[in-house]
Order: sequence, then C-alpha cells, then structure tokens
Amino acid sequence: MTPTPKNKPSKADRQATIHELLQERMRLAIRHTLITVLEEEVEGFIQAALYQRTPSRRDYRNGHYERHLGTSLGELEDLPVPRAPVRGFAPSCLNAINDAKANWMS
Repeated sequence: MTPTPKNKPSKADRQATIHELLQERMRLAIRHTLITVLEEEVEGFIQAALYQRTPSRRDYRNGHYERHLGTSLGELEDLPVPRAPVRGFAPSCLNAINDAKANWMS
C-alpha cells in the first residue's frame, strides 16, 4: 500500500484551485483583448497611432480613465479606456457590452 501524506489536498481542492487559475487566466485574456480593441478603435477614430503626427489626424489623446467591467468570469478592474476629448470618443465595444447587459437584465 502506498503511503499518503497527511497534508495532501483532496481532489476537490485541486480541482477548485485549477478552476480558479483558469478563471484568472481567462480574465487576463479578456482584459488584454479589450485593451487591444480599445487602442485600435481610438487609433481609427483619431486616424493616427500613439505619438504619430500626421496631417489627417482628427483629434489627440488625453490619457485614459479606468473603469471596472463585470463579466461572467468576474470583475475586470482598472480597465484603461483611452480618451480623445475634442470629438468625444466613445468606445463602441464598451457601448455594445453595456447594451447587451441591459437587454439581458430586462
């Protein structure tokens, strides 16, 4: 008979740990994807990349604000949303998420 250590976590504990780790990785992947989409969207809106000066530039960046976003995997905290103040940039992907949440809640 194989000896078992007394401090060995149970199978349920190991599965719960793996589940928590996978959820955290998924939250990080969603956060990274949203940041990438927001940056590409603001670049398309401004018509210039970060620090790029072009004649066709429509606006300028004014930093970002942080926002929390609830997902089915948990809260995404401190999501940086870029600002472009002159023409009033509003990220469409976050508006779509808010609309979907509102439809789901009603």
